[in-house]
Amino acid sequence: MTSRMERDYSLKNLQILIVADRKDSVLILEALQDIPDLKMVWVDSEKEALAKLFEHQFALILIDVQ
Repeated sequence: MTSRMERDYSLKNLQILIVADRKDSVLILEALQDIPDLKMVWVDSEKEALAKLFEHQFALILIDVQ
């Protein structure tokens, strides 16, 4: 059995869905776009987010709630 410390926690093929109607509210996340193998998918609405959830498997979903 693999211990927790031995697991590979690389960002390879990691997908993050970001739901934000105002991109200026998540400017800090734009720095993550420079990380190789990290795919960030930006959408403007909950409807678009739902459609993307049927197309992809995301490791993390960030929702801008204002």
